[in-house]
Amino acid sequence: MTMVSYAQNHEDVLLDRVFPRGAHGFYIDVGANDPVNDSVTKHFYDLGWCGINVEPSTEPFGRLQEQRERDINLNVGLGDAAGELTFYEFPHEVSGLSTFSAEQADWHREAGWACSERAVKVTTLAEICATYVGDRTVDLLSIDVEGHERHVLEGGDWARWRPRVIVVEAVKPHTRIPTHEDWEGVLLGHGYLAAAFDGLNRYYVRPEDEALAGPLAVPVNVTDAYLPYKFLMEVQAQRNRADAAYQQVAAVRAVNASLKAEVEDSMELVARVMADLTTLRAEFEKVERVLGRVRPDYEAVRTAVAEAADENATAIAIVSEAHTQVQAARALNDVLGPMGIDVGRRITGLSKRFPAVASPAKRALRAALRLWRRPPG
Repeated sequence: MTMVSYAQNHEDVLLDRVFPRGAHGFYIDVGANDPVNDSVTKHFYDLGWCGINVEPSTEPFGRLQEQRERDINLNVGLGDAAGELTFYEFPHEVSGLSTFSAEQADWHREAGWACSERAVKVTTLAEICATYVGDRTVDLLSIDVEGHERHVLEGGDWARWRPRVIVVEAVKPHTRIPTHEDWEGVLLGHGYLAAAFDGLNRYYVRPEDEALAGPLAVPVNVTDAYLPYKFLMEVQAQRNRADAAYQQVAAVRAVNASLKAEVEDSMELVARVMADLTTLRAEFEKVERVLGRVRPDYEAVRTAVAEAADENATAIAIVSEAHTQVQAARALNDVLGPMGIDVGRRITGLSKRFPAVASPAKRALRAALRLWRRPPG
């Protein structure tokens, strides 16, 4: 069965050769850091193992607490004696560089990494074993403490607790410079056998497990049937991006389908509008033809109305003039009326006195009255 390798240099693949599947072992991971990324023990935890994780850094320890429920997680450091030490803590993206070694911290600072310093409680490997291991067999001890290895090893009780396999990081970070000469003597002095070097770590076995040295000595290769966790994460990231792209394509297709339906509806509406416009155009042309036939009659009527209006204006002028004359005649009547009576009286009187002139005077008076009473015009 293909295994997933979480360790940075595939240490878990090498160790998987010597620990049979189905057996639940016990580990101590000193400098455990992240519970998943670059973890030597994640593979074994998934197989049902449990153990002790020692991690003084704050943020990685929080993740250990969340994800390693079966394990004992200790937010302390290890040394050759109990007490407190200055801990040089680097940012979370390079938290694996955090160390109790001032020399290593200076090395990382020169590379451009800033770190904080704080006092951290330190205990010993022997004390942890006495408190949490008891008579249990430790199958695996992993140590990754960035230049503090000798102090950790010197704090163990190698007569009482002897892990079957020990893995220790044995080069300076990001280099090929070996460091095992500073601390390997502690293990060799307690009877451990050097079994392998994978370019980053050195592997040791106790004499009673010397048979495990052979499988450890063969480098990890394609026959081990493993997949790197980071590779799987990249594949998963690609799948997630592909799923997101597929969802976007599906969304675009849905929008396109909706737009297509709207366009089809719009085209149908346009077709109906065009049909209505055709009908209206036919009606307009029909009305235009009727107007063409009616227009001469309309022009004749308009001309007749104009002429009638002119005649009406003339009639109004005549009536107005007659009215003016009537008004004048009435005014003259108002003046001549009394005078006529007086004149008549005088003529009557004269006719009595002068009969010869009476008749001509009366005729003249009647002629004057006729003239006065004649309508104007």
